[in-house]
Amino acid sequence: MEILIYGAGVVGSFFAATLQQGGHTVSILARGKRYSDINKQGIVLYDPLQEKEVTARVQVVETLDPEDFYDMVIVAMKKNQVPHVLPILTQNTRIPSILFMVNNAEGPEPFISALGKERVVLSFSATGGELTEHGVECLLSDTYEIPLGSVNEHSHLDEIICAFNQADISVNIYGDMDSWLKYHVALVSPLANAVILASGTSQLAKNSTLITTVTQAIREGFSCLNSLGHPITPRRFVVLQYIPTWIITMGMKLILQTKKADLTISRHALNATDEMMYLSQEFTTLISTTGIPTPAIDTLNTMVQQQMESLSGERT
Repeated sequence: MEILIYGAGVVGSFFAATLQQGGHTVSILARGKRYSDINKQGIVLYDPLQEKEVTARVQVVETLDPEDFYDMVIVAMKKNQVPHVLPILTQNTRIPSILFMVNNAEGPEPFISALGKERVVLSFSATGGELTEHGVECLLSDTYEIPLGSVNEHSHLDEIICAFNQADISVNIYGDMDSWLKYHVALVSPLANAVILASGTSQLAKNSTLITTVTQAIREGFSCLNSLGHPITPRRFVVLQYIPTWIITMGMKLILQTKKADLTISRHALNATDEMMYLSQEFTTLISTTGIPTPAIDTLNTMVQQQMESLSGERT
């Protein structure tokens, strides 16, 4: 399969390298220094926990033209960057499948409006890490899986699944991928806000009060989504509504102290504060229609906004 990865950050780089090694013909769209680095040394993935490095040579391009053809485009970028990309994708009517691997609380409507229901596929990657001078630092594993769902009876969905499986990426199909993505934002947005406030996962692990606020915010978000008719997805998240807060707090403290949390959670949140604030606003706009009080969500959003404004004032 000929695949274009639109976005050369952590997620885009990981999937470009993995799919290329899986036997596909992969191109990655990058610009500026990132274009030069990939063109010169390929995509370098490094796992600092295992001290394992992988290098993949892929075609690197700077544009997607209306006449270009790929079997699939994977959009892997920050959610706040996607609106700038949609017009470019819209101009190309030759590509049958456009897979959005992005955070999304808003829903697929803007994608459908721009591209048509028959071309849109939704997914997500939990790959976290950081883009460094050397390459991409992220977790490398022999087993990897992603959620996947179309907004229509997508005629090429089986081909997409086979493409990922060929690269040893397992696919979990969800009939309601929109709800999956909304609940993911309800979970990660409060956590990311707290990581930003604490300046990292290890520091957050020492702040029980802030972790408790995160737990309360997650439950508020779940309640709002449920009232909007979105079933808890995936179903394992149901337990978060019933486990006592103190147990969740203890569990989160243990997880946040790990090197894995620093690599996959802390570095992503701290290097993508613009996206985290964008998602917070997107999610707040969505749940505001319910009329359900969300004091913990509001507190975290306000605190992060004030911190960002304070830092901006210091820079000026």
